[in-house]
Order: sequence, then C-alpha cells, then structure tokens
Amino acid sequence: MMDTSTSKICTLLLDSGLGTYRLGDIRRIQIGAMNEIFAVGSKLSSPDFLVKYCSAKRQATLKYQGASFSREACGMNIARQGGVISPSCIVVHESDKPDSPSYLVMEFLPGVPLAQIIFEGIDQKQLNKLLREAASQLSKIHAIEISSVATNEVSADRFFSINRKLFDELDSAIKRIGKQNQMYGQIIDLIRIMHSNADHVLDQSNMVLTHGDITTDNLLYDRQSITLTGIVDWEWSGFSDPTKDLANILLGVNCQSKIHLAHSLSAWQEVLSGYTINSPLKFNERLETCFRFYLGYYAISLYIFFSQCGRHLEARDYGRWIDLLDDDKKWNTFYGNII
Repeated sequence: MMDTSTSKICTLLLDSGLGTYRLGDIRRIQIGAMNEIFAVGSKLSSPDFLVKYCSAKRQATLKYQGASFSREACGMNIARQGGVISPSCIVVHESDKPDSPSYLVMEFLPGVPLAQIIFEGIDQKQLNKLLREAASQLSKIHAIEISSVATNEVSADRFFSINRKLFDELDSAIKRIGKQNQMYGQIIDLIRIMHSNADHVLDQSNMVLTHGDITTDNLLYDRQSITLTGIVDWEWSGFSDPTKDLANILLGVNCQSKIHLAHSLSAWQEVLSGYTINSPLKFNERLETCFRFYLGYYAISLYIFFSQCGRHLEARDYGRWIDLLDDDKKWNTFYGNII
C-alpha cells in the first residue's frame, strides 16, 4: 500500500521545480508532533535535500503556538549569514488553505543528534567538548546584529507576545497535576519567584536573536571526529533573552545524561566558557535572573509532562531542578560555582 504522504512529496517537488523523483527516492526519516521529515535522493547516507512537511490541520496548530516554516527559513538563513552552521533553505511554501499542506525544502546536513550520542554513551571529557562547540555557535547566533534582521517572521513583537504566554501555560499545567503531587508546593513557590522577576525577562531592550529550541535533538555531530556539523530545527527562532537558549541546552543535557547536579559543574562551565568567547554579552545580575527564570520554566514544564506520562524517573530528574531553583541559598551556591 502506497504511503500517501510520500506520494504528496513527489507531487510538491515536481510543482516546486525541484525535479522528478520516484517513490523509492523518498524516505520518511522522522515523525514529530507537528511535522514529518523526508529525505529525498537515491543515496541514503547523503540525500539531495530534506523536506519538512506539515498538513494544513497541523500547520494551524503550529502557527497558533507561534512557529512557522517561514519563520524557520528566515531564522536559519540569517544564522548562516552570521557564520552559524545551519541548513540553507531551498524552498518554503506556507498555506492557509484547509486542503493545502505547508512544506520547507532545506539542505541536508550530515551528523548524529547529540541526544543519540548521549544515549549510546559518552564520557564527560568528550561531552564537554561537544557542549563547548555548541555554545560557541550559540554565541554567534546571539551576537547577530538585530538591525540586520528586518523581517515580519522573526520579529521582536511576535516573539515578545509568545513569552507573555509562559505563565498561562504553567498555570494550566499546574491544574492538571493537582495539589496531591509531591512537588506541588515547590512548583507554586517557584512560579511566585518567576512572577517577581518577569519584568526583567520581558524587557524587550535585552532581546537577541535566539534559536528557541536548542535541544540535544537539534545539535548534529560527526561521530568520528566529535565535531559539530550543524544546528537544525529553527521554527521557534525569534527574539528573546539569550539565557532562554542556554537554559534549554544545559537543562536537557544534564537530565538526559543523568549527571547528578553536583557533578555537572564542569559541563556547565565548558558551555559558558565556549559561549563567552564569541559573545559580547556578559553575565550580570539581570542575566542571572533570566537564567533562573527559564530554567524554572523548562524544569516545571518537563516535570509535569513526564509526570502525566507516568515516566517518573524523568520527572524526578526535573524535580531536582525545581528543588534547587526554589531555594535561594541552593541556587546562589550553584550559580556561584558555574560563573
């Protein structure tokens, strides 16, 4: 039985002037919550390009959340101009019609996601090297002159409005887990701390261009040389505080690799040392406030997600972060050790 999505990819490639491809030349390599990704070409290890495909129904949800293919295309092309290793956009098609899908055709970058490398096993020294490379690229993103980014898709106002929704998302999530949850009190207290610092976080004058979803799944490396080959998935790119990206990558690596908080300082220090090499930004009291805010946002969101899925070991990892972030003394000691 023929895969209808694969058949549609053949049609859209022809309509976009990218040539005629057989069904056997198109392979679905990833299925996400909103998108499907297809490799196109006769060579499995080095396809001609990738197609990110989204049905009209899913695209409406994606846009409601603030992401889009045109935003992704714009973000990664701007990043490439700033010296960041990211794919180039070949074709982007975004449709609001109920029967018309949206898609993004982009350059294929070789490499293995950091998430897979960590899962298969990596020692601390190699992990530190990978993180230092990622942080160096991240600092290049954040150092891109805002004046050079004048588009509707990667705009300060749009991303600013998304940040304002964070508390609504957290309040809704808290109601779902209920007061019986053992972390409920600490989560409520941490949200109170985050509320008190919201003005710092939502200060537009401090925003830079950010990736927006800099997770271990979106960092690609060459397995043999242990070098970064690319940063992918730019659909959440936009203007925000730089510590949002830093919090995202550091929290994800720490919990995924199961490194205990007390033993994660070297990895964190490597990230920050790699980050500050190229970045004009310096850590100060305001950046510390924002860093704590976004660590709290991700920790709470992921704790609730894994709790609801019944994945209690993962939830426990993020619960440890909530405990640290909720306690001023613990946080000050931890932060003082990494800076």
